[in-house]
Amino acid sequence: MSEAEVEPHHVGSTATEWKRRELLECARDRVAQRSQTPACQRARRPERRRRRFIIAEVFLVGAVLAGGPVSSYASPAAGSDTPPVLSGILSRVVVAAPESGERGGRSSWSIRPDEPPGPDVDFSSFLSTLGWNFTRGLVSTRNLLPLALGGGAALAVHPIDDNVTERFRGDSTTFGDAGNLVGHPVTMIVSVAGALAVVPFTENRRFRTFAFTLAQAQLLDSTLKYTLKATVSRTRPNGENDNAFPSGHTSTTFAAATVATHYYGWKVGVPAYAIAALVGASRVEQGKHYLSDVVFGATLGYLAGRTAVRGTQRSLERRRMTLLPVVGWDRAGLVVRWRW
Repeated sequence: MSEAEVEPHHVGSTATEWKRRELLECARDRVAQRSQTPACQRARRPERRRRRFIIAEVFLVGAVLAGGPVSSYASPAAGSDTPPVLSGILSRVVVAAPESGERGGRSSWSIRPDEPPGPDVDFSSFLSTLGWNFTRGLVSTRNLLPLALGGGAALAVHPIDDNVTERFRGDSTTFGDAGNLVGHPVTMIVSVAGALAVVPFTENRRFRTFAFTLAQAQLLDSTLKYTLKATVSRTRPNGENDNAFPSGHTSTTFAAATVATHYYGWKVGVPAYAIAALVGASRVEQGKHYLSDVVFGATLGYLAGRTAVRGTQRSLERRRMTLLPVVGWDRAGLVVRWRW
């Protein structure tokens, strides 16, 4: 790799001159496989200060996917550079701090390691993006195929709803209670609120965009499912009420899994979808829903998640000015970014 190929990736236009030289020297050393030189060690110092935010985000993403709120604090080991961070449902996560690679020496946990720096999500466009999701985004032709497949699958299994319910309905309280907790609307509200609460404290663009999109997806999903419940008025298998179709717990978890898969890949998406499927199975087992309710609920959640992702992407592409709140251990303020 030549010097001309290294410099644009590692040197930011806003860095001071000495920082430019230091980052360029580190880049050259990295190409020569001398990553432990003093220049590289000095260039990596800002990453240790941001490691606390990265670890907190990983814990919070785990809590959102499993439907649990962030609850406690984890203390660092003696002599560690990492301060106390938020701890979610995961008892221990080992995270390696990313190497300097973004402009200005900031860390970048991008979807792809070689992804160039892009625009940050603008929370002032939240309402306009939500409006687009409910109108043009929802009726997009891109939703026709998944809607046809999911609706067709729900119609296909509808004749066997009673047989499936009789076969799989049981008295297991643990499985049913776990599914009810993970997919409960209150759990998701707490999880989304927790994700949004972390946004001002982190510069991680991927997590900020994930939180923005997750909130959009859950608002869209909640509106659609409660409208359908009131319109269809299907009686639950256990006769509790007339809110069987579609399964709200299933749609909630599938919407979250769809958003998480887009921003964090299949390593997060596979377990997220597995959890969502188990939530749907628990609703059948508890006699809360028929199989067709669960199938269409999964379809509805997927459509809400994909529509929210497209709405966020559109917001990023159309936006020129961005207002970003920044709150940290040693800083607080508002950053204005202008694209041209």
